[in-house]
Amino acid sequence: MSEVGQELSADQKILQFFGIKRMPFTTQIEVDNLLETKAMRGHELKMSLAVKNHEFLVLLGQPGCGKSTLLRHFVAKLNQSETTIIYISESQLSPRWLYGNSLISLGLEPKFYRGDSKRALNVKLEELLNSGKQILVIVDEAHLTCSETLQEIRFFLNSSQFDAGSNVSLILAGQNELMNILKRPQNIAINQRIDYVCHLDPLSKEECKEYIDLRLKDVNCTQEFLTPDAFDRVFDLSQGCMRIVNKICKHVMLYSAYKAKLPADVELIDEIAVQEMLCL
Repeated sequence: MSEVGQELSADQKILQFFGIKRMPFTTQIEVDNLLETKAMRGHELKMSLAVKNHEFLVLLGQPGCGKSTLLRHFVAKLNQSETTIIYISESQLSPRWLYGNSLISLGLEPKFYRGDSKRALNVKLEELLNSGKQILVIVDEAHLTCSETLQEIRFFLNSSQFDAGSNVSLILAGQNELMNILKRPQNIAINQRIDYVCHLDPLSKEECKEYIDLRLKDVNCTQEFLTPDAFDRVFDLSQGCMRIVNKICKHVMLYSAYKAKLPADVELIDEIAVQEMLCL
């Protein structure tokens, strides 16, 4: 592939070949242009109830199936003047950084000691609650959270009189093993507090087709992109995982531009699978 972009960069060659101004298969998609499936609408209904009633929701799904995308889509719909959002996403989240990152989310400096950060956070939460704000805490990649941090999350829920009906809501999002973690005996106290569970499944074949078409439409790409057999192979390889669909389709654009050939056929998809997708 070293010959691509002798005069133009690879991206420029792709954009020129497809007659578009930006790449369609990226994570930087405007929320209004995201595919909203029937399942997503159901999950967002539960999320809305959790925020409205100050409850605790767990969002589960396989890697790459769009959990963070769904959260971004949902958060964009919230009234930002009424809801303060604390978003935390960190692998191996420690108790210290649970509170530290929460303070950072609120525009405050974290403290060196966990206890100091916790006290500062409680003061800020009380201030927000007294001003009439709702508070939504989102912990992403929660399956990587240790039991000690989960216990701190439980006490975090207790802060600001959570049990007395405060305006604090919580969403834990993570891979499917998160539920097994929450079912461990040491986590029973937090497990009992769960009000809603959402299972985000991979895209169906019809949804996968709709997703690819929507991404191409969003950048005004009018050329035929995949033959029917090629699409079938894309779905078989990805099994509806949105991240893998994006990855394959980005390579389709690169290889198609390099070979100056459209639509992509099943042989091209097989070539991509061998050359680029060895993990499948």
